[in-house]
Amino acid sequence: MKRFLNTIVSFLLGGLIMGSGYYGVVGTAVGATQDVNLLSIGPTGAGTAVDQGNGAVSNGTQRVTIANNSTGVINQGGTWSMRLQDGAGTSITSTTQALDVNVKNANANGQNTMANSSPVVIASNQSTVPVTFGAVASTGTLTHQIPTAASTNQQVVKASAGTVYMIRGVNTTASLLYIRMFDAATTPTCSGTAKEVIPVPASTTGAGLVAPQALGQDYTTGIAYCVTADAAGSSNGTTGLYFTLLYK
Repeated sequence: MKRFLNTIVSFLLGGLIMGSGYYGVVGTAVGATQDVNLLSIGPTGAGTAVDQGNGAVSNGTQRVTIANNSTGVINQGGTWSMRLQDGAGTSITSTTQALDVNVKNANANGQNTMANSSPVVIASNQSTVPVTFGAVASTGTLTHQIPTAASTNQQVVKASAGTVYMIRGVNTTASLLYIRMFDAATTPTCSGTAKEVIPVPASTTGAGLVAPQALGQDYTTGIAYCVTADAAGSSNGTTGLYFTLLYK
């Protein structure tokens, strides 16, 4: 009687499993142990064959889940290959025992705050850091120098923005002369509005002045000047003033 009931239960279970469209194990006595080979996954008669051996993933590849309380340690057997991809899904190429990896830095090049800069780590056993300095362009000033003529001596020293660092004049005449500086890129009108007017003392044995600009005086358009016999710039100067300008 017991064997008969077992047979009936197994038959009913088998019918439910087969009717649902998936393979199952039927006809086995309760409490018995049986080895089962899983050949396909899917509906009866139309299942997908289970992949065996190595190969690309397909519908027949079974999913393997590692328990969330497992350390996830996997023991390697044989030779494994690994494929890495970047953020765009493009494969990163590999060579023997090395990977060519392009690291994308989200921070813009140049200086930035500490919070927005990528960290740079120096080895703890490296006592010194070698530094190589590149060539440095000359930082010296340029020199403009003339002896004045019997005119207003209009000159354009630089036809673009610049900086004046020193004005020097030696006057060997008997008359006071005036250096009128203009922020201009073209020949100035000497009686026009000057950026600075510098009187140069006179002496037939030589007199003069030095006007240093410690931090430099900026000229946003250009550097130009006149040398005249009056502060308003309406009279011609004379010969005998030796004028030097240091600028960039």
